[in-house]
Amino acid sequence: MLGNIHSGFLVNGSSKKAVNIEIIPGGIVIGVIKKMAIPWSSVSDVAIYGPSSNTSRITATRLVALGVFALAARKSTSETLVIFTLQSGEIITVIFSKKTELQVRAIFAPYIGNI
Repeated sequence: MLGNIHSGFLVNGSSKKAVNIEIIPGGIVIGVIKKMAIPWSSVSDVAIYGPSSNTSRITATRLVALGVFALAARKSTSETLVIFTLQSGEIITVIFSKKTELQVRAIFAPYIGNI
């Protein structure tokens, strides 16, 4: 099965960087030129927050992962957040612009069983 490549933003502290997110059977590859590969075996949790859940609450995980962006993400109507929690405790946050929560959940559905 070929991987799915999507455009998004990698959140790092208070900055966002445009990246490609490739979802493959073995894991996730994030980046454009310098790529970061994350095997599914390293991922302990995937949380997906769409526009409806962004407006309803701010969780401690989102606040830690996004910092100042947590408040902005809460008010967003066209961004879906995907928060990967790794076995090491590291949190990686990716924003999918112009995708609904349902669309992003459909992208990850075939791979969630690998976690």
